[in-house]
Amino acid sequence: MKKALSLIMALAMVICMCSASFVVFAAGGAVQEPGDIEIDISGNNKKIPGDCNGDKEVNNDDVIHLLWHTLFPDEYRLSSNGDFTGDGYVTNEDVIHLLWHTLFPEEYPLT
Repeated sequence: MKKALSLIMALAMVICMCSASFVVFAAGGAVQEPGDIEIDISGNNKKIPGDCNGDKEVNNDDVIHLLWHTLFPDEYRLSSNGDFTGDGYVTNEDVIHLLWHTLFPEEYPLT
């Protein structure tokens, strides 16, 4: 439990240090536009909302993967849509929402 809380606190500190403008410029000015991600919902390849790293689970590994995606989108591709705030972009706000979802899924649904 202490290890999980330490991870969450460290991640929260990193997220707080990242501003939306930093995320855009760290990625070379590239912003993920709405519709950039294709989601296959047919057959066995059905995507799980929040499963950003493609391991068929939604946990803190997905939060970390999404955070890395905001900084380096070409190296850390998403296996599902990462826009959880509904603003049309994947930013540090989506990382925070996914983090809260892993802790309180009923209060922070992934829509």
